[in-house]
Parts: sequence; C-alpha cells; structure tokens
Amino acid sequence: MEPVECFLIERSPWCRRFLFRHVLATYARGSGCERGWHDAAVLLDRVEATDAEAVSVEGQWPKDDPRWPKQCERCSYEFKAEDARVLFYEREWVRPETGAVFTLREPTGRAMDADAAPIGAMWDAHWFHGVTRWRGEDGKSLTIRTPAGDWLIDGPVSRDNDRRWRRWGTAPKVSVAGIFARRQRPRPWRDFDGVLRDGLLHELVIPST
Repeated sequence: MEPVECFLIERSPWCRRFLFRHVLATYARGSGCERGWHDAAVLLDRVEATDAEAVSVEGQWPKDDPRWPKQCERCSYEFKAEDARVLFYEREWVRPETGAVFTLREPTGRAMDADAAPIGAMWDAHWFHGVTRWRGEDGKSLTIRTPAGDWLIDGPVSRDNDRRWRRWGTAPKVSVAGIFARRQRPRPWRDFDGVLRDGLLHELVIPST
C-alpha cells in the first residue's frame, strides 16, 4: 500500500434515516449468511438530529410501509413478519475543505454503508471524552481508519496494560510513536502493520519468521 495522506472529518448535525431489517442467521430459516446476520436497509430521508434524538429503535415507523426491505442484501433469505424493523439513524461526517460527506460505518458494500469513511479518514471520537485514558492532552480522542479498522491513537496500546500511544503535531498532520498492528481481521478489514508520520499512514512489510 502506498502511503495514505490522512484528512479530518467533522461531525455534522445531519443524520440519514434507514428502514432497517435484521435477524440472527442461526435463528432464521432459509439460506445462511456469511456474517451471521440477515439484514437489509432502505434509505428513508435525511434529518437534523441531536444525539438524544438520533436513537435507533424498533416500533418508531409503521409496519405497513411498503418500503421496508423484503430480502437480505447478502443472500436469498426473505424476512418474516417477526423479524426486527428498526428506524435506524446514521450520523453524517463532513470533510470541511471539500464538503464530502461520510459515515463511520464499515465499508461492507451494503446500502446503509454507502459513503463509509475511507482509509486515512481522521476524526475526534467525542464519545470517548469521558474516559481519561482514551483522550489526548488537548481533550480529543483522535481516531484513524486503517486497512485493519479504526485506530484510536489517543487510547491504550492494548487492553492488557496501561501504556498509551503518544502523538504529536497538529491534526491531521500528526505522528504517533510505535507500530500499529492487527491480525486476523474479518472482512472488510485485513491484517495490517503501520506507522503514522506527519499525517501519512505507512504500511510496513514485516518479514515472516
């Protein structure tokens, strides 16, 4: 992978609303689904919503709306009457210098994951601000999307100790001491070893032993 230049995205007041159906595949009769769930989503609209308002729950939209998905997006399973119907909110994030809009969903290719943030996107995970060991000296909880998933560069290096990543510079041109590594990542992610230097995410080639 060529070095990827990181860029900031900022939380917007807008949310996408989806009509979302799902059921655990092991409980559902019909063809199997590789991710363990049968699910599908239809984009309903965009609304301005606070975090308190943007709560995804069942029972908030009429069951007789013909727009509810009828079949799993990844297989031939057809939803049953008892399968979940959720009015799902997805926060939009904006790249200020271009106006491009993204979400923080995994880039799985589903309808509700359209415009998923790409590798190199960087954001302040404000929901971690209340956890001291998950925020930097400036009060931010900077996170970067990598080929192996999201890297909280203001968090602990691992869950097994209190050692934390150390970053410096001004976002998005920041550097982090140490190597970020993840293994056995499920799709859409993959194994990855990398470093962040002056806002560039570099993949390292680690020789096999």
